[in-house]
Amino acid sequence: MQIIFYPLLPGRADMLPLVQNAADSFIKGLPPYQMYRLPTGVDHVSPVGYLPVTWLLYVPSVLLQIDPRWMQLPAALALSTLTYELVKRKLNIWWGLILLALTLNLYNIWRHDLYLLPYTALLGSALFCFGNKHWIVATILFALCTCARQTCLPIIPFYFLILWREKGLKQALLNFLIFGVVGAGIIVPFLLWQGETFVYSIVGGTLRWDTVDAKLDSSVFSAASQRAAEGLEMPGRFGGFSLVPVISLIIPMQSKAYFLWLIAWFILSLVALLAGLLEQKPVKAMGLMLLQMMLFVIFLAGDEVHYASEIGIISLFYVAYTYKQSLEISPENLSSRALDKDPP
Repeated sequence: MQIIFYPLLPGRADMLPLVQNAADSFIKGLPPYQMYRLPTGVDHVSPVGYLPVTWLLYVPSVLLQIDPRWMQLPAALALSTLTYELVKRKLNIWWGLILLALTLNLYNIWRHDLYLLPYTALLGSALFCFGNKHWIVATILFALCTCARQTCLPIIPFYFLILWREKGLKQALLNFLIFGVVGAGIIVPFLLWQGETFVYSIVGGTLRWDTVDAKLDSSVFSAASQRAAEGLEMPGRFGGFSLVPVISLIIPMQSKAYFLWLIAWFILSLVALLAGLLEQKPVKAMGLMLLQMMLFVIFLAGDEVHYASEIGIISLFYVAYTYKQSLEISPENLSSRALDKDPP
């Protein structure tokens, strides 16, 4: 419906055109991380603020010369298939509606954030493999996710904690090595190719850098706080377009406060990680991942609502696996297992 009734105009949504431009430049052998001038009605020049896998997922749409929003269709189908596979044995109408709503992510579809759906399908695939203990595949997929969005990083420690508890330290270290090799294989070539321009594109806007050679120094927290404070004044914030750390809605964001919220998030994250050390089941680890992302959004999320995307997809698979687990321990299922064990 969006493709038919809403043309892909940079003035309405500058993200997908940027993603498409990066993919197109890459195919042509040009540097994907550059400043792109978008016809938004004003003199709007913007870098590609996304890690490589985000826009690499759109290479097929560029090669096929189709509207990039068509890439959302296979992404939605993949998520639907994975969640249905988890609960297909006994899916009632209410659970089905909940899973469908979480899968389609109607909020993002109604808005213009559709560039996230292929990434969420990738994250969903990683969570699916995690829940089914397909460790090598899950490790590779989680590595790809972190090379798509850095906001995936807070949940990765929980994955390796459960892997350590389940398979032992040796296997955990082996998978961590695989994770590092895959991540480095994607990120390092762009660092070598474009260096400071790549770093500026990914974090320069958030840190309010004016030039590509700005340094990571003590001004980082002040600049990030300034950006969050400015976000509070955006007229569209209450309409959902811009969202600053939730805590700042209660206590006004100040430069010094941002560092305190960082410490608070770090301490609460350590508590969540300690809880992860006591768990051995992927389903409960997903619950801790969900908690971690909520803490991230409450205390540290930047000025865009996109940072909460991981919450939706982790919720989807946490609900699906919890429902599947409830079926496995239901009295009817336990009785049937007992009958299967009885000799004829």
